[in-house]
Amino acid sequence: MVLREGDMWSAYGEADVFLVTTNAVLTRDHRLVMGAGIAKEALRRHPGLDRVWGDRLLNLFEAVYDAGRLPVYGVLWPTKGERLAAFQTKRHWKDKADPDLIANAAGQLRRVAERFPDKSFHLNFPGIGLGGLKEEDVLPLLESLPDNVVVWKR
Repeated sequence: MVLREGDMWSAYGEADVFLVTTNAVLTRDHRLVMGAGIAKEALRRHPGLDRVWGDRLLNLFEAVYDAGRLPVYGVLWPTKGERLAAFQTKRHWKDKADPDLIANAAGQLRRVAERFPDKSFHLNFPGIGLGGLKEEDVLPLLESLPDNVVVWKR
């Protein structure tokens, strides 16, 4: 893993996969809640992303969809031609980030990044900021990520 400081969006053009932290809550019309942080910025830059991701998640988990919440999905990978991916850090947007969710998503990211060492993966530092966790508590969850994963701190 490579740590970088600055605006992650400055690397959007060079990233093969650009991961933004998200939760697992859908609105009544099945849009993924993306109301704060980098998720909000992703939605501002890509209008309709909340609908696309909400529909994809609902299709994957419709059988266990419960009162607006989805189960653990870890990483919602981009489909062909897409670059954005969702990295789950919370079950509900109002909760603190969950270290177990971060570890699960980081494990998925590690396996994919190792399988595609020629691709670059960019992720905002998960769980800090609006997630309420301390950087020193999250960093050990990310240390197994290979060097083609860039984790951004602001």
